[in-house]
Parts: sequence; C-alpha cells; structure tokens
Amino acid sequence: MSVTQVPLRPIAKGSVAKFWVAIVALMVLGFAVAWAATRPLQAETTESGVSIRTLVEGEGETIDVVDGAFVNYTGSLADGRVFDTSDGRPVPMLPAQTVAGFSEALQAMRPGGSYKVRIPAELAYGDNPPPGSIIPAGADLYFDIEIVDVVRGAALMMQQQAPQPLPPEAGEEAAPAE
Repeated sequence: MSVTQVPLRPIAKGSVAKFWVAIVALMVLGFAVAWAATRPLQAETTESGVSIRTLVEGEGETIDVVDGAFVNYTGSLADGRVFDTSDGRPVPMLPAQTVAGFSEALQAMRPGGSYKVRIPAELAYGDNPPPGSIIPAGADLYFDIEIVDVVRGAALMMQQQAPQPLPPEAGEEAAPAE
C-alpha cells in the first residue's frame, strides 16, 4: 500500500437508509417553513364564496350588522380598473346598507385591520350592475379595505333618531296606521 492510498472502510449497515430519511425530513421541514411563511398571503373563503385575506389583524370584536364602520377602501375589477374609492378619506358604512358580499366581509373585520377581499358577482351586483358604472355584468369585485374605526350600535342609534310622526293636535284624530 502506498502513502497516497486511503483505505476505505465499509459503509455501516443502514447508513444509506438513515441518509435518505434525513433528506426527506429536511424536505418536509422546508415545506412546513415555506407554508408557515406564506400563511399571511393565504385568504379565507366563506361558505358563500367571499374571499378575505387579512393583511393587518385588527383588535377587538368583529363588526356586527348593527355597527357602523369608518372605512378606507378601493374597489377594482379583475383587470385592475378602479370603479370606486374613498380617496384616503374614511367613509361611514353600515353593513346592512352595502351589497351582500361587502356586508359579509365587513362583519369578519376588526377595527384597525387591513384586508383584501374578493366578492363573487352573485354577492355583488350579479347581472345588474349600477347604471353608468364600469362594472360589467357578472363581474367579481376586488377591494382593499382598512377599518379606521367602528361605532358600535350605529344602526340602532340611527333608527332611534329617525323622524317620528308628530302626535295629533288636540281635537284631531290620529291617522290610521297602514
């Protein structure tokens, strides 16, 4: 045997299997880390089909149907054309006074949160978009939404402040209820 020759030891029994198990374990770990890192990019889809991706998780209770919310938003179509925006000025909204999909999305949001929402056409305007709008019939709508503030019970307060009929003056009969 010469000085430059290196004696090779036989490979221990099971070493190759251990090597491949370690490779597979590293791959699984890599996929798990990649999945966890992309979790914020994944959207949750409701049973009705509204897709909500949380960019910034808000704090506190989610918005209720009777609450009012001050919202910054931009609404666009699939091709990126903007059809409506608040232009950075918070707009007051009541969930009950919006299209069904927007109402559903609002009720999943929290004050201070920021969201990306896709509303399927059937929960937006369907085949009857607003006249003069750039929204085509059957279009899904996409929104970037920021919840600036929430006024709890705003819809109830508005109902209580609605003008009430004046009581009849003395000697007049009340009008029959319809």
